[in-house]
Amino acid sequence: MAVDSDRADAFCSDDAILYTLRQKPARDRLEVVGRPLSFEPYGLMMRRDDSAFRLAVNKTLAELFRSGEITSLYHKWFDQFGIPLSEKLETVLQAQAVPQ
Repeated sequence: MAVDSDRADAFCSDDAILYTLRQKPARDRLEVVGRPLSFEPYGLMMRRDDSAFRLAVNKTLAELFRSGEITSLYHKWFDQFGIPLSEKLETVLQAQAVPQ
């Protein structure tokens, strides 16, 4: 709101949030600029003590990363918001394919 009302000239946040906010009406005057200031990993939240579900999620994610399908899913869901797949994020996605 501060940027929209000209009380602030800039706003710093996660690139997905910035690109999504830019999609709202009357925000075509905004631009996402500069280099990322940090890297923040994402996580998933699920019920405690549900090891079967956790295993199913981990197996599915591992297969998405190993097969490379995660890139197609990224483009399916994020291209519509103009959120580019950065070189750094692509490297992170590839690193997730490596068994630990």
